[in-house]
Amino acid sequence: MNIKYLNNVNSQIFIISLLVFLIKWSLSFYEYGLENLFIKFLFNPSGDYSYFPFIHQLSTLTFNEGYSVLSNQNDLIGFPFLVIIFHAIFYKIFGLVGILIIELICIFIFIKIFFEVFKIINISNNFCLLISFFLFSLLPISNLIYELSFPYSLNLKNLYSGFYSLRFPRPIITNLFFFSFILFSIRFYLSTTNVIKYKNFIIMAFFLGLMLNSFFYFFIVCSLTTLFLYIAKEGLNFFEKQKIFLLVKFLLILIILSSFFLIQIIYIEDDYLARVGTLNLLPETKIFIFDHLIKGFSKVEFWFILIINIIFYKINIKFSFKYKKFINFFFILFFSSIISPVIYLLLMDKITFFSNFIFIIALSSFLLLKVNLIIFLKIIFDKY
Repeated sequence: MNIKYLNNVNSQIFIISLLVFLIKWSLSFYEYGLENLFIKFLFNPSGDYSYFPFIHQLSTLTFNEGYSVLSNQNDLIGFPFLVIIFHAIFYKIFGLVGILIIELICIFIFIKIFFEVFKIINISNNFCLLISFFLFSLLPISNLIYELSFPYSLNLKNLYSGFYSLRFPRPIITNLFFFSFILFSIRFYLSTTNVIKYKNFIIMAFFLGLMLNSFFYFFIVCSLTTLFLYIAKEGLNFFEKQKIFLLVKFLLILIILSSFFLIQIIYIEDDYLARVGTLNLLPETKIFIFDHLIKGFSKVEFWFILIINIIFYKINIKFSFKYKKFINFFFILFFSSIISPVIYLLLMDKITFFSNFIFIIALSSFLLLKVNLIIFLKIIFDKY
C-alpha cells in the first residue's frame, strides 16, 4: 500500500515537473528559434554561463585551470566544486543533454522536498502538491508583479529569484541542499523515537557538508540552527555515551565532506581570492558593517514582517496548538540567520559578499511567513 502511495505521488510530481520543464524550453525555442544547443544552454536566461568552465574542469578533474597563456602553474581554484558534481557527471556521460536532465531532476526534487515538508503536519496530498507548485512558481509570479509596477515589486523579484530559480549553480543546486537540510531538521526536531531522531540528525550532517562545499553562508546559518535544535531536543548534557557516539559520527561525516573545501582554502590561488572580491575585515570595516546591520534591523520593513509573523503564530497556536513546534523550527532558523552575521564578524577576518547574510535573513523571514500563512489557511479549511 505504501509503495503504491509513493509511486502515485512521485508520478504526479514527475508529471508536474515535466510540464514545467517542457513549458520553459518550449518558450525558449519559440523566442530564440532552433539555435545550437550549446548556445541555448550557455545563454539560458535562467542560467549563468560563467560557470560552464567549472563543469568542464570537474568533468576532466582539472582543479587549477587559469586560462592563461603566461602561466599554467596555478594553485587550486577556490570554487566549491561539489555544487556542480552532478552536472559534471551528467555532462561527462550525456554531454549537454545531461545539463537538461539535471534541470528536470532539480524541479522534481524541489517539489518533492516541499511536499514532504508539509506532509509532516498531515496536509492532504493535493494541497501539498499545490503548495509546492506555488512555491516553485513564486519567481514567475513576482516577474508579473514587477511588470505591473507594484510597490516593492523589485524587492520581491530579487527575493524570489534567490529563493528558487533554475539559475545555475545557485539557487538551482545550493538551495536544494538548504531545503533538504530543512526537511530532515524538521523531522529530527519533531521526531518521537530515538531511531528516527538520530537517523535524521546524521543526514543533517551530510547536507551541512554539502552546503559548506556549495554556499558557506547557508552552512553557517544551518550550523547554528543545528546547535539550537540539538539543545532544544537533547538539552545541554553532551556526555552520555550514546550522545557522544552520535556527535562523533556527526562530526566525522561533516569533516569528510568538508575536507575538499578545506584543502581548497589552504592551497587556493591568491589571484582567485582577489578575483571573487575577498575583503579583509579590518576593525573599522567590522564597525561599519555592524552599523549597517543595526540600521537594517531598525527598518520598518523588518519589524513589520516580524510582527506579522508573531501575530499569525499566536493565532495559529491558539486555534491549533499541534503546529507550535513545526512553526518554532522556522523561528529558530530565522533567529539563527539574524545572529550568524554577528558571530561571523566577531570570529573571522575575511569575507566575500557579506550581503548574502542579509539575503538569508530575508529568505528565512519569508519562509516563516509562508509557513504561518499556509497553516493559517489549513486551520480555516479544516474548520469550515
